[in-house]
Amino acid sequence: MRAEPFTHDEIATLDTLIPNMDYPLRDALKHQEVQMQANSSSLTGLRNRASLQGVLGRADAALEQAKNHVEIGFALRPPRTLATTDDTTRRV
Repeated sequence: MRAEPFTHDEIATLDTLIPNMDYPLRDALKHQEVQMQANSSSLTGLRNRASLQGVLGRADAALEQAKNHVEIGFALRPPRTLATTDDTTRRV
């Protein structure tokens, strides 16, 4: 919340800006609605194939990035040894 009231100049500025914001906001909401309609079935509400492929593509890219991160991190760590009960050591 604002502690002090708006000045007359600020109110005048808001009065000129608010009407100009109406159409862009309506366009953004309409765009979001159309995009949701394009990505899902109107009957079931489930995502369609194109939307599913986009989600799977992003998930695949994230998985590859995570695998690369793990491979780099694993390569930087020295190998560990594990003592076993039969007096042998093994690399882990």
